[in-house]
Amino acid sequence: MGQPNLPADLEGRVKAFDAMLIAMSQQLPPTNPGISTEDVAVNDNVTVRLYHPPGADGKKLPLTVFAHGGGWIAGNLDTEDHICRVVCGEVNCIVMSVAYRLVPATSFPTPIDDVAAAFDYAHQNTSDLGACGVYLWGGSAGGALVLAVAYQLRRKNRISDLAGLVLMAPMFLHPDACPEKYKHLHRSWTELSGPIPLVTADDCMKSYHGFGLAPPYEGDDERRNWFPLTIGPEALKGMPRTYIINCEIECMRDDGTVAEAQMIDAGMDVKRVVLPGLPHYFWSFPLEKAGLRFRDTLVKGVKWMLELQS
Repeated sequence: MGQPNLPADLEGRVKAFDAMLIAMSQQLPPTNPGISTEDVAVNDNVTVRLYHPPGADGKKLPLTVFAHGGGWIAGNLDTEDHICRVVCGEVNCIVMSVAYRLVPATSFPTPIDDVAAAFDYAHQNTSDLGACGVYLWGGSAGGALVLAVAYQLRRKNRISDLAGLVLMAPMFLHPDACPEKYKHLHRSWTELSGPIPLVTADDCMKSYHGFGLAPPYEGDDERRNWFPLTIGPEALKGMPRTYIINCEIECMRDDGTVAEAQMIDAGMDVKRVVLPGLPHYFWSFPLEKAGLRFRDTLVKGVKWMLELQS
């Protein structure tokens, strides 16, 4: 598995990336055919896709709000439709996937605000949605968005509204912004700075540096609130049970290492799994054994997160 051959220009690259993920998803194993979906406008700018498992009528089920990956520049409701169906069907929960606005058509913190709007919609409409608790789940760059929303809830004294977090190969700690205490853990950006499959460190740095997201974050810089791991464990205190998945061969692997360490220091209930020998977002491709292992790991992790509510 090497680098996908994508156009050089940003618009063409994004379109080709999204099309590639959608095409690859057609080759993944079938999901539960009884899952029902509905696209709903949360507000004038944000649409979500709701997934309900079969037999959900009249039942109260956990609801997880999902933010897709794509470096904040790519991704849509279709690019990770398959994994939303997997979690919905195998965990027996409601999934709400968010079509948040992307840069450079917008700027930060708009993507965070859009995920927050979806979370608020879910929390305010739990009864109508058939939900009994609202969780956040984000993949790659979407992991940054859901952690930012969780921190936003904490700052507003609303963290009790959030029942749990799933961080799936999250990208949310620029190597130059890692707190001193945790720098010895944050090695993967250097160790994997060269050519690696699918997503390289250079790809990620383009997202950080191209859209005003790179450090330094000095003084009261608002961007610290967008990337709370830069603040340290004091930003995480009181947050709910969290599950983290990383891949061994991904440059942001140790974003998860530092997140786990900070969460432990903050007194959080956290569990983390690193999948050996595999690159970032490999599960989007038809790799039979590795894909099965990932889906099993994710489903078990989501179920672990939900245990306290069962």
